[in-house]
Amino acid sequence: MRFKLTLFLLLANLAVFFLLWRLNQPPEIPIRPGGPIPKDMDIDRILIEDRAANSVEPRELTKDRNGAWHLVKPVEWLANDFAVTNLITHLQFLDEAASFSIENLKKSGQTPKDFGLDKAAVKVTVFSGTRSAELDIGTSTLNGNRLYVMNPADGLVRVVGQELLTTLDLPLDDLREKNPFTLPIFKVQSLSISAAGAGSAPAATFTRFVRADDEWRMDTPFSCPADADAVNRAITQLENLHAESFVPAADAADPAHLGLTAPSLKIELKGDTSQALWLGNEVPGAPEKEFYAKLADSPTVFVVKADGVFTTLLHAQDALRERQFLGQFLDFKPEGVTTIKIRLTDTAEVQMEMLENHTWQIVNNEATDTTGAPATTFIAADASIIQALLTNLRHLSAKSFASDAPTSDDLQNTFNLKTPEWKVTLQGDKATKAVILDIGISTATTPIRYFAKIEGTDSVYEIDSEIIGQLSINPLHYRDRILEKLPTGAQIVSLKLTHLTGDDLTTGDEVFNGTVDPTKTTWDDFLKGKSQLIRDSMPVVLDAVRQFTVETYEKTKFDEHYQMNLAQSSSDPTGLTPVPWRFRLDAVVQLATAGNATASTEKLTFYFSDRLKGSLQLGGTSDAPLPPAIFTLPMSMIGALGVITREQTQPAEATETLRGLDQPINPNVAAPTASGNAAPASSVAPLSPPADATAPAPAIPPLTPAP
Repeated sequence: MRFKLTLFLLLANLAVFFLLWRLNQPPEIPIRPGGPIPKDMDIDRILIEDRAANSVEPRELTKDRNGAWHLVKPVEWLANDFAVTNLITHLQFLDEAASFSIENLKKSGQTPKDFGLDKAAVKVTVFSGTRSAELDIGTSTLNGNRLYVMNPADGLVRVVGQELLTTLDLPLDDLREKNPFTLPIFKVQSLSISAAGAGSAPAATFTRFVRADDEWRMDTPFSCPADADAVNRAITQLENLHAESFVPAADAADPAHLGLTAPSLKIELKGDTSQALWLGNEVPGAPEKEFYAKLADSPTVFVVKADGVFTTLLHAQDALRERQFLGQFLDFKPEGVTTIKIRLTDTAEVQMEMLENHTWQIVNNEATDTTGAPATTFIAADASIIQALLTNLRHLSAKSFASDAPTSDDLQNTFNLKTPEWKVTLQGDKATKAVILDIGISTATTPIRYFAKIEGTDSVYEIDSEIIGQLSINPLHYRDRILEKLPTGAQIVSLKLTHLTGDDLTTGDEVFNGTVDPTKTTWDDFLKGKSQLIRDSMPVVLDAVRQFTVETYEKTKFDEHYQMNLAQSSSDPTGLTPVPWRFRLDAVVQLATAGNATASTEKLTFYFSDRLKGSLQLGGTSDAPLPPAIFTLPMSMIGALGVITREQTQPAEATETLRGLDQPINPNVAAPTASGNAAPASSVAPLSPPADATAPAPAIPPLTPAP
């Protein structure tokens, strides 16, 4: 009996424990079917059917294997990817406010008809491969801000946001992609253009451009570099084209009438996909110039506005071709050029070479040694002039492409390239092939035309004449404009300017004479007692001695009886005018020494002519350590010498008058110091040219004071 009682109590305890455990469990959540459009569906096709009385054609969209969406109905066209993505999002992520089953409707005495779901006005079917899901769109709720929808497969009526219907009723124009070309520019690997001939003739030209890295080349009908900027600009313009309107299918039934059977222009972009546009006839009666067009793989005809890109592509072989033609033949950059040869017909040649330290020198093969035998000498070249020449050659641009297959007669008579006027040879290191540029000048037309051709190639280019101004066979044109430069630490201790008399270059009247002791005084100290014009002008002369820069070179040897063509009438049959040396400048320079060694000095001597024209005055050097040369002076030196010679040769009365006339161009500029930096060239007032600007200005004699 006791055992039975114990067993009963045990079972009772178990029952109480189970009851307590069950009461502590969370309530069960009833299992509900998923949403009407499963979120895991990779939708690749959408069908929207409007079943209303005034229904429109069904809309059908499909996704191709590249992930791009296309309208299949009511027209074939590229779909707006953003609009389709927005539609799918609304279908798969419905904003569900409430839901109830068909069974519950029946219990409450209602049917799907009460919610407009017995014959839904709009039906949406989505597909993912062989899977499909449907959604019926019913009426709106009483307050009008929500819809009743149902998926017949799960029998649930859902209350969702009204914006779903707005998305489904999106205007067709908003559902279509506006741009015929949708391939991003960075994916485009080739651009092909077929331009038709006259009338219904087949394609007259076919041009193709291909991309290699960031460079574009034309590979058909021949291979040459393309203008990358121009090609990219054309592709961008194509991608900005959009359909202005679509031609109804009935009107597009006769493509020949629209000019789309033999299009005037076929444009194809290729990348990971291919897109081609055909351009037909001009739209008659359009307020703006418009053309019929279609995509090659679609029957839909649309209208595009006339765009400059079509004109560009019709002339693509010229418009998109690289005009800086010389660069395509250089296997080295301009800075890699080590030898330049310039020849004028067969008369003369000048050659420049770059040294290992990247300085340039001119090779003078016309020099002679002390016995009169031929000898090769070298002259320092001006690197800035050489680099300017190379840059201009590198950027030499074709005005037009004269011919890509010239005949022998063309080269001889039309382009004058059989025996070119100029021949420029550019050579890199020994492993690179020299590039030879021929320039011909045609005088058969007015104005004169200039043509260029790279030896070993066929193409002839018409060029501007500017490059001719950069070419010269005169070695002095390329000579270093710095005649001499004092070494670091050198100081000018004496400066003497002499007005030469007669033909003697050693005697004359002293114009200026100054001496300083660098340990005690400066040139500023010396000039304190001089006139303001002298204090302004002497620093220019001092700085010129420190680094003497010439404007141009006339001759590599000094000539005591130099003559030059001053472009004036002369009884001399040679047209040359004697130019006597009127001034001599002697500068004594103290050179820096190491330790306590005695400082050494050297004298630099310069000769100057009178001022021949407003901006022309000659200078010359003959004695070491200066190299012998005759040259023209820069304007800063011309102005400074003019002021000093007049100031020092005029009496006090005339000086006061001239002081008011010879003022710096910019009087607000602070006066330079003689021992510091040179005065800017613009701060020195140049002499006024003589009345007869073409005649040499005579030396100004000292004025005699009036009694």
